[in-house]
Amino acid sequence: MQLKSKYSILLYKLIRESDKERGTKISILQGTPEEFKEWLGAPDSYDYAFLKQKILRIAINEINLKIDDMDLELFQARRGRKVVQVEIHNNFIRNPKLTSKGI
Repeated sequence: MQLKSKYSILLYKLIRESDKERGTKISILQGTPEEFKEWLGAPDSYDYAFLKQKILRIAINEINLKIDDMDLELFQARRGRKVVQVEIHNNFIRNPKLTSKGI
């Protein structure tokens, strides 16, 4: 694995753990902004906007560029103006016909 950012590495591990179908379906990592801060070890002083700008976007971009079997996308659910749910989808779907033939 050639990821440099500690946040990219942690996010990569979280996405891999959430991929129960081993690439045959879209895997989703979801949680509150506070859970993402805890999972990634972000400083307590970060609000969600800073977490998204300085950690999540950068980590997602690095993973998308360097990991061939991942295509991550960030989604947010809001209540009013406040983000209450964050989801990161891995949209890469492995072709089961190719993997079963050993290609």
